[in-house]
Amino acid sequence: MRDPFDGLAFRPADILLPQNCDYTKWSVVACDQYTSQPEYWQEVEELVGSAPSTLRLILPESCLDGPSVETDIMEVNNTMTRYLREERFRTLPASLIYVERRLDNLRLRRGLVGMVDLEQYDYEPGAEAQVRATEGTVMARIPPRVAVRKNAPLELPHVMLLADDPEKTVLEPLSARKDQMEKVYDFDLMERGGHIAGVHLLIDGQDKDLAADRVILAAGGAGRMYPYTTNPPVATADGLAVAWRAGAQVADLEFYQFHPTAMAVGEHFLVSEAVRGEGAVLLDEHGHRYMKDIDPRAELAPRDVVARENFRVMQAQGGKPVMLDVSPMARENPDLASFLAHRFPTIDAYTRSLGFDWSKEPIPVAPAAHYYMGGIRTDLNARTSIPGLYAAGECARTGVMGSNRLASNSLLEGLVYGRRAGLAAVADGDDAVWAPEPFLNSATGAVFDHAPIALAAPAATAAADDTAADKVWDRTRIQNTMWHGVGVLRDEAGLKTAIAELGQGLAAANAQADVNADGAASSVEALENRNMLTVGYVAAIAALARTESRGAHARTDYSEPVDNWAHSVAYIKD
Repeated sequence: MRDPFDGLAFRPADILLPQNCDYTKWSVVACDQYTSQPEYWQEVEELVGSAPSTLRLILPESCLDGPSVETDIMEVNNTMTRYLREERFRTLPASLIYVERRLDNLRLRRGLVGMVDLEQYDYEPGAEAQVRATEGTVMARIPPRVAVRKNAPLELPHVMLLADDPEKTVLEPLSARKDQMEKVYDFDLMERGGHIAGVHLLIDGQDKDLAADRVILAAGGAGRMYPYTTNPPVATADGLAVAWRAGAQVADLEFYQFHPTAMAVGEHFLVSEAVRGEGAVLLDEHGHRYMKDIDPRAELAPRDVVARENFRVMQAQGGKPVMLDVSPMARENPDLASFLAHRFPTIDAYTRSLGFDWSKEPIPVAPAAHYYMGGIRTDLNARTSIPGLYAAGECARTGVMGSNRLASNSLLEGLVYGRRAGLAAVADGDDAVWAPEPFLNSATGAVFDHAPIALAAPAATAAADDTAADKVWDRTRIQNTMWHGVGVLRDEAGLKTAIAELGQGLAAANAQADVNADGAASSVEALENRNMLTVGYVAAIAALARTESRGAHARTDYSEPVDNWAHSVAYIKD
């Protein structure tokens, strides 16, 4: 099927829409950044206050020449990251939005929200590119705009395209059909900005299934299975779960690496080991520095050792976070606040955005799901056990991580296997053979040759004392079950309980998916929850089977590694 946008610089985009917020305060009228009037922005600041708003995601024209523009840009990027982690958005994948804005003078402005290919943008005078600057473009403003975008995790719609359409073939037909489309927002704008409404545009009026000879899964990890994670909101095990349901082999799902120190409040921002390397110490609720009692390296012990002890202390404190105290750094850095701002600018900015002055008080931290060593089993060319399906990045189990990833190796793995996946997908013929590396016992060197263990999907069973047993689980229940049963520390009783509960939730989610297969729509959250239940269930079974502690898999009832278990195990859907 021909792509109607083929060759165009404007096309559908994954559009993020705010959710659970005051839309009037969210939508800054001048979000196209046309105005350089400081008084306007002051009025907006007073109206928005502390509410979520695009005011925190843009750099107004009046700030582009300011003395603190670099700091302003960093704050914009940090807020983007925080809003993503706080799940402030819902996603309309591969979409366009038809927008109508009614001004105060009742004039109507219409347009489309989508994606602009900025690689086809040329702002030089006389350019003939598909996207080019108007006569009113201020060239001096382009470098700061580029600086704002450089490290931004989000793209904001701040580019306006004007197109000649004398035959009225684009906006006018959409306007006539707007009542047949899903309305996604409709509200008054702030500061006398008029009224705005937008509808979700489906290409040709319907969703489309796209067939492909080759598919590469690069869908990231599964950190959102846990209440504490450094992963973004999209890390909901989607690629891994899809591959599992399709019959692909998976391996090493019991090995989830937890970072020992993430902020225990807010977006669970990662507090780097470098902070402890500079002298920060960990304290329990009584102010006791407990890591000295556990390991001669204290806070500088390996991250899995520190993560496990932080988890134990939190359990003993009824779930309260442990505290990270940076005050020892003051011995060599008397002006501690200035040192922290210079040495750890991003962490410093984030802790202060939460109201902490960490130069004067300890900050609450907790171990957080950080990286998944397990995933879809691949060969050295990123092929999976399903012909035509490839996997790369955190959703893949390439075998290079073992049971406990070394820092930064994930980036290298993604680069190497992402490239290999692309090359193989292009070059492979229908006779391409999946050739995974054999599982070797790292203690003996022997080949562990076994068929993948087949797991059947759990069947729904109604508990006599639980009238809601058939209800689909919410996100909080999934996360709490994984944290307590399949988290940093595990044991047989906790894993068996988690398997039973996750199985019940998965059976309900699968049953709901079967119902919706007849045409009913499922929310994005419901689909993600089903995926996390799927992976969590298999991970719990794999963790129960591995009766030892190894790398990131730590069991209190089998605390030592066992040579007979020094190998990977593959699983497949029955």
